[in-house]
Amino acid sequence: GFVGRANRLPAGILRPEAISLVAVATPGAMPAVVESTAFHGATSELAVRTPDGLLLVVAADGHAPLRHPIGSTVAITWPPEAVVTFGGNT
Repeated sequence: GFVGRANRLPAGILRPEAISLVAVATPGAMPAVVESTAFHGATSELAVRTPDGLLLVVAADGHAPLRHPIGSTVAITWPPEAVVTFGGNT
């Protein structure tokens, strides 16, 4: 909890603002289905589920829920360096 809101991945954690919504045809992008949306004024959050069942929260602009309603398919990407790992042998 000390790092704020974060998505838990098998390899570490990823902050919602590090995830980008991109065109579905973007090479290397991961498809996901929008499960819920929340408006926060100028920003919004979309909860999306990947094909392998991983639920991620994406921070986006305030109009994102209008462009990507619940049930729609989106594509997401993030830079590898945005995943923060803890522990293990480094």
